[in-house]
Amino acid sequence: ARSARRGALALGLAALAACVAAGAPLAEDAAQVAENAAENENVADAAYYDLPPGEEEGAYESPVVVLDDSNFEHLTQASTGQTTGVWFVKFYAPWCGHCKRLEPVWDELAEEFVAEGNPVIMAKVDAHNNAELKTRFSITGYPTLLLFGKQRMYAYHGLRGKDELRDWALGGFARLSGQEVPKPPSSVVVLIRRFEKWAAPHVFAIQRTMADASPKFWLCVIVCLLPVAVLVGGACVRARRHDAHRTRVVKRD
Repeated sequence: ARSARRGALALGLAALAACVAAGAPLAEDAAQVAENAAENENVADAAYYDLPPGEEEGAYESPVVVLDDSNFEHLTQASTGQTTGVWFVKFYAPWCGHCKRLEPVWDELAEEFVAEGNPVIMAKVDAHNNAELKTRFSITGYPTLLLFGKQRMYAYHGLRGKDELRDWALGGFARLSGQEVPKPPSSVVVLIRRFEKWAAPHVFAIQRTMADASPKFWLCVIVCLLPVAVLVGGACVRARRHDAHRTRVVKRD
């Protein structure tokens, strides 16, 4: 009975796979899937989606410190005293148009601070590819600008000109109360966020397939699954009869 059920299940899966291959239109191309996954990830701020994903960030040299999941806490000491200085951090995504336009301003300001010996350290984080930091600081839109100083965290929401950013980083932030710096998230939370990011394009592809499937495809699925259901049902009935027969034999003995 078990072998019959397994055989029926295998037959059903094979038939369903054949239907999908024959009649189900999948996502048109990988670039479209990636674009939609990226947009779905940041629905809280649709204005940031003016450039398609996949564009590589321009290569350049600058005094901006590159932070990631592995070195952020070690360099900034954001939640353990902040003895390494004041950090002004840009959280960005490689495909974000606003981030690209802010890039030269961020670099120029960093160069000025270094030349002046200013204690403010300009840095950046690719939040799209660093799930731990994205989760820890609840990044939902790009760019997100956070300053870490005086053992607090301050969010910048003003104009993104060099003068405005400079004035705010050199003391303007002190007019705000700031927030407590969140602790690093647990490994379980990070794993979940990474899985969500990995699954997003696959979920979109499945949704696209289901939405675009023609009536003929669904008819094919029904026709293929109907005999499988009959086989599985018959196997279950035979298994129950067999068990009942064995029970009667045992009672007689």
